[in-house]
Amino acid sequence: MFNQNMFSDLNYTVPADRLNEGHSYGNSSVYLSLDSKTDVRSDQRTARYGLRDSLNQQYYLLGWEVSLHSSDGKAFAPISTTFAPVYQETQLQLADVTVSKKIFVPFENNYLRSVHYLLDSHGVAINLIINSRAIFPSGVMVLEAVYRGHRHLIVRYGDGGKAVLWGSGNILSFRLHETKQKTEVLAEFAWDSSNSRPDYGLSFSYAPGVSVTSVSSLSSLADDSATLPTGSDMSSVEIAPLNAVVDIFSRDDPSY
Repeated sequence: MFNQNMFSDLNYTVPADRLNEGHSYGNSSVYLSLDSKTDVRSDQRTARYGLRDSLNQQYYLLGWEVSLHSSDGKAFAPISTTFAPVYQETQLQLADVTVSKKIFVPFENNYLRSVHYLLDSHGVAINLIINSRAIFPSGVMVLEAVYRGHRHLIVRYGDGGKAVLWGSGNILSFRLHETKQKTEVLAEFAWDSSNSRPDYGLSFSYAPGVSVTSVSSLSSLADDSATLPTGSDMSSVEIAPLNAVVDIFSRDDPSY
């Protein structure tokens, strides 16, 4: 049986205010650079930022920040950050409540062109708002979509690529801030934590455009694709990586 603590001796924890930057992780498809708070770096003064595709060397995320605040607007602050061989994790604290924010990219299973946040309240029942600030290259199109009653965001890139931003719960709201260089997507998710459901997941998955993706790969993704509800401005657009994300967060949900 696999021991999940077998690599614990390789982990090390540092106070967040003593760190200038975070770790980098990757698999055969993507490369991810993090900051000291376990957010995806957006500082473009070096090549260590965003989520980068290994095949075409394009950035499909220029940065991604995930933060928390209570229902009355009080923000959680980063306390410490742990570096591990397969993930990075930051402890966030507000008063006597601590939440862990972990990020990883998959290695050999599920859909490799993705990055996942896991938030854990350690069994404390709390009502929180999750703030997501995802930064994309300029020229993307961002829309809200519904899949089996689950509201999420979809993204279309200029090269024909597609992406999905998906949470364990429905998206509450989102707004865009666009400039010539980038598009910021500011979204909120509600997290009603309880002893039975102490964790929450946020996931970003993408598929490059046809020019950099083999026909066989696109065909296999399209077999599991979803479409937007009838009446949407993009009702015929396939969201190729959607089911890969659904599999992660809905396998215990009888409605799926």
